[in-house]
Amino acid sequence: MPRRFLFFFIVLFIFFQPQSVPANKLKRHRITVYSSVQPITSLVSYLGDFIDAQTIIPAWANPHDYEPKPRDIKRISKADLYVVVGLNFEPKWVLNTVSTAHKPVIILSDILKDLDYSNPHIWLSLKNAIRILKILKDTLTPFLPPKLRNTLEENFQNTVHRIDNLDSLYSQKFQSLNTRKFASLHRAWTYLARDYNLNEVASLQLEHERTPGPKELKKFIDSVKSNGVRVILADRFVPTRFINLIRRETHCKVLMLDPIGSNGIQSGYIKLMRENLEKLYQALKGEHGRYE
Repeated sequence: MPRRFLFFFIVLFIFFQPQSVPANKLKRHRITVYSSVQPITSLVSYLGDFIDAQTIIPAWANPHDYEPKPRDIKRISKADLYVVVGLNFEPKWVLNTVSTAHKPVIILSDILKDLDYSNPHIWLSLKNAIRILKILKDTLTPFLPPKLRNTLEENFQNTVHRIDNLDSLYSQKFQSLNTRKFASLHRAWTYLARDYNLNEVASLQLEHERTPGPKELKKFIDSVKSNGVRVILADRFVPTRFINLIRRETHCKVLMLDPIGSNGIQSGYIKLMRENLEKLYQALKGEHGRYE
């Protein structure tokens, strides 16, 4: 199903959904929402325990090459609503599954504005997270009876308040730094850098076993050295051999951050972002510690 048709479908669903809720929905008050990636699932879960928030791609898996079992496809197809990132983030089987289920689909990148279309990691921005929550709340409201709509609104406001507080805290912390330069081995952190006026001097796209050529590697290493970068970001999807190579050639600290949330829904989006932000702040500040 073309992306434009999916977006048209969800817009029609939002604006023409009847205000009354079928009797079976009123009885169970339970809506099953499948999101493609764990941080989005966590944001969905903050909106209420009447939402069964599930993840299409497990948190432990690499989102780009995970292959589901037939029973997984069957389970996923029972959702009431799907939320995907777009921007070529999801593998084709995810888009095929949600399009053939004939259920509403939110493609976040078709609704959000001011995106870096080379970076689909839109949730790695607290400001984007609030915008995503608003989209989710507005979409879920027609599913619910009035009482639960009020609860949804309260949960939305409480979550926005928590995220706003975290955003304000780290805006102040990063503002106090003498240096805000970093480099990365996975181009996932451009939204975070934009939010806090950090300077991503150079990046390599090393996940998915991609092998950069000698010229690309040399350009990255030279840029790191000439700009006085001290911290290079990586994650568990970057091959270890490249981490070791970059560490050896640049003598920089390699800071392991987590863009997905390897502990699943238990870790929670806010906790995940707080840990990433604090690790990055301490590394740029120059605190001693083990970053690898």
